[in-house]
Amino acid sequence: MAVFYFYWQLGDKKAYYILGISLTVILTPPIYLYQLIQERALKREMNCLALNVYYESRGETIAGQQAVAKVTLNRMASSRYPETICDVVYEKNWSKIHKRYVSAFSWTELDEVPDPRGASWSLARKMAETVYKQKHKKLLHGALFFHTKNILPYWARKKKPVAKIGQYIFYR
Repeated sequence: MAVFYFYWQLGDKKAYYILGISLTVILTPPIYLYQLIQERALKREMNCLALNVYYESRGETIAGQQAVAKVTLNRMASSRYPETICDVVYEKNWSKIHKRYVSAFSWTELDEVPDPRGASWSLARKMAETVYKQKHKKLLHGALFFHTKNILPYWARKKKPVAKIGQYIFYR
């Protein structure tokens, strides 16, 4: 303000310009930084969702890939699971049966996974974005679990099946 007062007393018309720059420097960064942080957070969340679609269902039909994304978002919306997509994807819980921490999504238990690439990765990103834009809708009848038809996990007997899509069975 001292600069503004000094120029104002001299009658210099640059006073308004200097005040404008000062206010821009003072006020814009918090707004800009907030938007930047939000954009980066959304990009990270979308990447986690796309990775989950890619590693869990890249060989599936479009409907199967969308269903995997829907389960991930249903978990995020449930009070029983973490509040962000990335936290849902990478969540680990102690298993009394296995006597170790286990993940909901098997690929996250691996020490290393190959980098996603090619048309499958592009499709997974597209499916993640498509399903994310519909997140306000009730997705796949509230399904929170799934497995391939080739296995029958112990927990499946206690869940209600809601859909069979491709090679997967979905439960709530």
